[in-house]
Amino acid sequence: MTDNFQVKDVLFNVQNVEYVKNLIQGPGRTLLICDAGKIIDFNIYSDHLKRGDFIMMHDFAPTKEDFENRVRGRIWNWHECWYSDIEDKAQQNNIVFTDYFYDCVWACGQRQ
Repeated sequence: MTDNFQVKDVLFNVQNVEYVKNLIQGPGRTLLICDAGKIIDFNIYSDHLKRGDFIMMHDFAPTKEDFENRVRGRIWNWHECWYSDIEDKAQQNNIVFTDYFYDCVWACGQRQ
């Protein structure tokens, strides 16, 4: 097996964004991890997920209250995305968040 490690601007470079969209649309299930621009990642790529594909986000909490009560000072003191930041795209693309991994501050959604 050959390694295929690439470093690309997948947020603002149009050619690279198209490259990732094509990877997502390829055969098989996709696990898309949003950790660079979180909300930007989600908004760009969620339209291209296939039914059954997963999308994960780091530094995520469903609500501010949830972050304050379950995360801040216990696990992590940083967040970059509330559910309300991605709610429109999640609903538009029928992405259901199946799990919140509070112990590592990740969320996982699946396109239905």
